Amino acid sequence: MQLDELQSFLMSLKGKEPQLIIENALQQINYLCRVGLDYLNLARETGTLSGGESQRIKLVRSIGSSLSDMMYIFDEPSVGLHPQDIQAIGQLIEAIKNKGNTILLIDHDPKIIQLADTVFELGPGAGIHGGEITSISNYTEWEKIKKEEPPLIRQKKETPIDYFSIKNITKNNVHNLSVSIPKERIIAITGVAGSGKSSFAKGILENYPEDTLYVTQKNIRGSSRSTLISYIGLFDDIRKLYSQKNQVAASYFSFNGKGACPVCKGKGYIETELAFLDPIRTTCEACLGEKYQQKVLQYTYRGKNIVELLSLSVEDSLIFFSDQPKISQKINWLYKIGLGYLTLGQTLNTLSGGELQRLKLALNLDSQKKIIILDEPTTGLSKKDIQALLTIFDELLEKKNTLLVIEHNTEFIQLADWMIEFGPSSGSNGGQLIYEGTPLAAKVDSASVTGKYL
Repeated sequence: MQLDELQSFLMSLKGKEPQLIIENALQQINYLCRVGLDYLNLARETGTLSGGESQRIKLVRSIGSSLSDMMYIFDEPSVGLHPQDIQAIGQLIEAIKNKGNTILLIDHDPKIIQLADTVFELGPGAGIHGGEITSISNYTEWEKIKKEEPPLIRQKKETPIDYFSIKNITKNNVHNLSVSIPKERIIAITGVAGSGKSSFAKGILENYPEDTLYVTQKNIRGSSRSTLISYIGLFDDIRKLYSQKNQVAASYFSFNGKGACPVCKGKGYIETELAFLDPIRTTCEACLGEKYQQKVLQYTYRGKNIVELLSLSVEDSLIFFSDQPKISQKINWLYKIGLGYLTLGQTLNTLSGGELQRLKLALNLDSQKKIIILDEPTTGLSKKDIQALLTIFDELLEKKNTLLVIEHNTEFIQLADWMIEFGPSSGSNGGQLIYEGTPLAAKVDSASVTGKYL
């Protein structure tokens, strides 16, 4: 059963069964339905839920708790939510606060930010350029500051549109759907949560595997030993440079090889297992968290040992490797896509979903004549970052790629060339194409739910 069906079923049992059990169950189900999860069925595996769905289930668990005098930290509660769904989330957050709790919201969506009594803005930039509180204000003052910022801009292509036919997509609640999409354009895929956007995208990948590249925010498989430069395939080249310059084996410059600290085996930390608690990690005293044995640090390349090199930001390493075109080209991809603040040795398990998605996209910036699907690429991004992303998107269009972007950010949707909207609701009541056309025309189309918010 879907949750909305279960809700109706339990309400029909009133007066026949133990009321306390029904009331308790209904309370939780009502909350889940209020945050737009009424389309989920009881057997749905948690591993198949989207980030937004998981976030809302955690939220409902919190409101069902009797805890008070706690601080709840919600990291991007607007993720995966259509503007229509955000209102319900706001009501739940208020309910948790009214139980005597403090709420800390990390978000970029103005609809979420306006719930706050105090707004802290951090910056001024990202990574090493950030970490400072740049303003403390209420929402009204914050909104005034934001209105002074330049809006997102994009020059849309004026060339004639050629169409690509996508036929017979069947996946979850999307059944036998065929649609024509404009080639070499940005197409925004919108709709309320659970309306079939991701199902449609996955269906395209299954039907057209050779032509499609699907870039999600899901974690890249790797451990705490996987680094930024190993993922983009540059660590071997860098180790060779150190090896040739110092006339020693390249494996000395790997913290997974001969160069590893013998005490922590190249991890940089010592893990102590505790019987009933999570293990405790302490910085390795032998290498002080640097992962390498001491003798490796005497070898340098252009004045920097391997630890100092891995501590360089992407931005600074562009200058450092300016005479190595093969290395600098790949690093430049990271810089262009807005990851210039990350360090070369940063481990992948420390990156956010948005950073992981941009990292995957950076590796595919030379793609040509592909359908590239991106799942909420603006999540966790400021306006400045989104503007940089739009520049990258236009470069991909120049290489004859077609971009399908699953998105709820109304400012971004308005800049797309085309819009496909699913609905009219979620789950079994979704999966239908309720609008296709330009975002401008959606504003006056009564069938479009998203059009009202553009």
